[in-house]
Amino acid sequence: YCYEVFNQVEQDVGKKVQEKVKLDQRTLLNELKSLDDINYLLERTWDPLNHLLSIDRDLELFDESSLDDAISSLQSKRASSPIIFEFIDEVLRDGPDLSPTFRAVIGTLRDQMKQNGASLPQSSRSVFHRIRQDLSHLESKFTQNLSSSDPYFEVHDSSEIRGIPPHFLKVFGDAYKRRYPGNVSSGWIVELTTSNWITLLRYTQNEKLRRKIYYNHVTRASHGFNDNLPVISDILKLRRELSEILGYKNFTEMKIPNKKKVSETLN
Repeated sequence: YCYEVFNQVEQDVGKKVQEKVKLDQRTLLNELKSLDDINYLLERTWDPLNHLLSIDRDLELFDESSLDDAISSLQSKRASSPIIFEFIDEVLRDGPDLSPTFRAVIGTLRDQMKQNGASLPQSSRSVFHRIRQDLSHLESKFTQNLSSSDPYFEVHDSSEIRGIPPHFLKVFGDAYKRRYPGNVSSGWIVELTTSNWITLLRYTQNEKLRRKIYYNHVTRASHGFNDNLPVISDILKLRRELSEILGYKNFTEMKIPNKKKVSETLN
């Protein structure tokens, strides 16, 4: 359905540009609303499913990889459509009735589309999209590695866990009993998750345990099967390639001016 909506928008705006229809603020808003409908649908469907899958990698709801490719492809096309880019560019050039605020916002959108490859020649576009798709896979893998790497450690001295709320202690104590059934000695397996580690830092009175909690959290996914270090290296390499294709020295030079312009527009 999203592809159908997107293709219809491209046809509509392409026809308007070719027929040199008078382009004004209302025309542009109507077309952008259709693109927002795609955003809304994806936010209500794919985003929750993708989050669910990042938490539980054993779920088998559908062929995730093929759907992820289709979503990435749609998002890339939508953000880098040369037809829509030309349409927006025409409105900015020939739309004297645009309000200053609207012109600034749409100008930012045009710059973002340019950074997404909308103004690239056809010969460079396929390489650009391949890099973007590879980056999308790597960034998803980075997030999944973090979600799959919640650290834990054992505590045997009750003085170390002083201050931790009772319901957490029960959970950690039950985890210890499951790991060591029949063991008469007391102990706790402190499991750190994205949702509880801040709470544990807040209530734990033992300074050494606070340091241990913090260190284990910030160094997760940095070794073993879910090691993110090679993923980060690949992401940095592809970001440099992406920025160079667009004519920037590096990824930072590409991103900072855009964020600065958005901030100035909001101010």
